[in-house]
Amino acid sequence: MQKAIFSDLMPLHYGYVHDGLAAVRDFRSAGLIDDEIVTAWTNIASGKKNLIATGNATLLHREQYDVVGWQFDNVRAYRQADGIGAALTYAMTLAGSPSIAGVPALRNFIPFHVTRRLADGRTVDIKTPIPNWDCSYFNLRWKYVTTELLPRYQAMVEHDWNATVERMRVPYEQQFESHRPIYNLPKILGDALANTVVTVR
Repeated sequence: MQKAIFSDLMPLHYGYVHDGLAAVRDFRSAGLIDDEIVTAWTNIASGKKNLIATGNATLLHREQYDVVGWQFDNVRAYRQADGIGAALTYAMTLAGSPSIAGVPALRNFIPFHVTRRLADGRTVDIKTPIPNWDCSYFNLRWKYVTTELLPRYQAMVEHDWNATVERMRVPYEQQFESHRPIYNLPKILGDALANTVVTVR
């Protein structure tokens, strides 16, 4: 999926950096993108914060719906009878961690809450670090992108440009390797401890 996103968006990014909107229009003339994507880049080129945000949201929608949406669906549907595919996409939700500071891990976006009444009449509420959703479903994934990921990214761009530049200069290979679940196991376990909350009332 990362390869698909890179292959789809990087040529546009490269073209825009070197030739601006002229390159984007060349992609349109070649039939590689539609008018909506041209408008997105035009909004980004405007320099206006609200239009930049709108343009970025359009590109993210293309990424999540057109580029990888069908791949998520195919993985989830794999060996549907014994649930292998669904188990894999759920594991992706459990292990997924964003690279932008302040954005909650996928598992913490919609966590399981368990509420039970005790014998003495009190109620115990347990917030778990276990996700109560599957990121392979577009509507839920898009909610995460638009309510968590995109707003935090915009805030970082507008209020901490140096951190944004530093993040963008990390080589792609390094970012890819650093997000493998095996390297994030200590973080996942620590996150599980920090996000287990028991409340008795």
